[in-house]
Amino acid sequence: MSTRRERAQAFKEFSGNSESIFDSYWNIIPASDSLRSENRLNVCPKGANGGLDDTLIEVFFGFKYHSWQKEMGDNFSVSNKANMIYGARLEYQLTDKSHVLCILRPSKTDKLQPYEDGVLLEIVKDPSTLASRSKKHWDFLVSYMRATDVDGSPSVTDHLRTYWLRNTKRCFSDGKVATRKVVDRINTLMGWAFSVGLSGSLIFLITVVLNDSTQNEVVLKLDNVSASLSSIASDQKLLTQEIKALSTTLTSNQGRLIEKQEDTTVFLAGIYRLSESNATTDLSEMTFQKRIQKLEDKLTTINTQTSAALQEIRLVIKEKVDH
Repeated sequence: MSTRRERAQAFKEFSGNSESIFDSYWNIIPASDSLRSENRLNVCPKGANGGLDDTLIEVFFGFKYHSWQKEMGDNFSVSNKANMIYGARLEYQLTDKSHVLCILRPSKTDKLQPYEDGVLLEIVKDPSTLASRSKKHWDFLVSYMRATDVDGSPSVTDHLRTYWLRNTKRCFSDGKVATRKVVDRINTLMGWAFSVGLSGSLIFLITVVLNDSTQNEVVLKLDNVSASLSSIASDQKLLTQEIKALSTTLTSNQGRLIEKQEDTTVFLAGIYRLSESNATTDLSEMTFQKRIQKLEDKLTTINTQTSAALQEIRLVIKEKVDH
């Protein structure tokens, strides 16, 4: 394994060759491409700020004019301010352990910029591999520039690369590094799958436990009792209808008699004069008593059936509790 000093030396060698490496990539882009015709590439070993930082390499597209904006100055004077477009950039930063942070920063304007300040492409622990990795970094830089530049014309490939960067790499904003979005989505999916799977397992176990032979017998008994109670309710409904019919017959007979009489005396006399045949025809006492007796017998039978059904329910519930 290489030492820190060896890694630092490898980074220094890559820094010295960085201009020729990235210029060769830039020259491959056709002159007719808007990226090349509207932008200028800058490769700055040791940084763009005077070339004083031995731990930094910056590869970026320069700024360009966007529009003019009028501003109110002192003493109500009006001045014009140029709104600029700042190109995307690729940075290589050497850490104290001589590992290299590869960072992409998006294109932006004074008023508009992506939600992320940058994307951490990777951490290269062996700087001697930077030359071989640089072509992949360059492709990401070009696609990121085209996708984030307000004047860019990104292709489908550029959109896909940018989507890949934003969802599989660590983005950072306001000095804070966020987790990879793909990791968050996988964690959410795994949490959902675990909760749903656990719920399904519990439901399966409950179904297996409850669907044994004992439970089936209990359910069958309760179904039989329910059928018996339904039959009893039907019989009671028929009895109610029969009692209403008897009441209607009595009321009708009395009503017909009262309508034919002038006063109470005449009404009583009319009752006395009723012949045996007429009394038998309308509703004889014997017939009425027989029908009442029949109703009483039927009520007794129904009450007995109801009592038996309720007793059976009690025994079924008791048997379930004992088990």
